[in-house]
Amino acid sequence: MSIIYNFYSNEDYAKMHSLALSNLYAATYQPNKIYFEDRLKAYPCYETAKFLIDSMAYNIFKETFEKKTNFKILNLKSFFRKILSSELKIIFKYGTIPHRDSEEYDIAGVIYYNINSLYDGTAIYDNLYQREPSMIIGAKTNKCVFYDANQLHAPLQDKDTETRLIQPFFIKLQK
Repeated sequence: MSIIYNFYSNEDYAKMHSLALSNLYAATYQPNKIYFEDRLKAYPCYETAKFLIDSMAYNIFKETFEKKTNFKILNLKSFFRKILSSELKIIFKYGTIPHRDSEEYDIAGVIYYNINSLYDGTAIYDNLYQREPSMIIGAKTNKCVFYDANQLHAPLQDKDTETRLIQPFFIKLQK
């Protein structure tokens, strides 16, 4: 588990935030590898297309991540995601389910764009049977949180925050 505060420079954060606000979003849900007739019965969200290689967003993220971590990226998937509290009625009733991300990546993480709350962050679990997380990482604007892609985790969402705007990312490292 690693945390980088003020991940982007002020100039790059302004560019990325502007892209996050101006991009087109498609309604989807997580986990998207499982079919749900009604997206509201899953974890409903809205996502942009994946950042294209050599696009401004791709390059800004890649250069910043490599500079701040000294890791070399072999493969990268990232995009913007919005989650609306008004659509999370089932999640608020039953809670989110801890999950692991794709085995094809080494690192998974998130950058927060519009929230500063302990309750809008990320919950970390040691096993699937835990009812309470082992750790909660609060959300803070321009904060980058990343972890082993096999780490059990779940998103948090404060009922009082209508929109959670984040940048998930998945990285395969050069060995």
